[in-house]
Amino acid sequence: QQEIGFGMSLLSRPERKLRVGVSENLFDVWTTSPPSSHNSRTVESAFIETELRLPWGLLLTDRGVYYYSFVSHNDGWENRIELTKKFTETLSAAIRHETRQGSPDRTAQDYTRQRLLLGLDF
Repeated sequence: QQEIGFGMSLLSRPERKLRVGVSENLFDVWTTSPPSSHNSRTVESAFIETELRLPWGLLLTDRGVYYYSFVSHNDGWENRIELTKKFTETLSAAIRHETRQGSPDRTAQDYTRQRLLLGLDF
């Protein structure tokens, strides 16, 4: 998935951020097993992103996206919310909840999943 768009900050404070925007998404699906094929489609979307700095060095981020295809009139949405704790300059951990319904590329199944992420910045 490739995405290009335009967004603007509605609120930008050190402890809170709020951004909204629109974008064009390109979904490329390559099938490598026989019979091999390539499927590509573009889908328009609108998104909202928030960031909240919480006590104890926690960061809560949320990104919601609504997809709509003017060609096929299909729609869908996804949401990703993440709670991150930075322990040192280079070490962090996060818990992320993701969900996608009505996948715009129409080849991926709807899903909901939780992830535990460990980060090492260098």
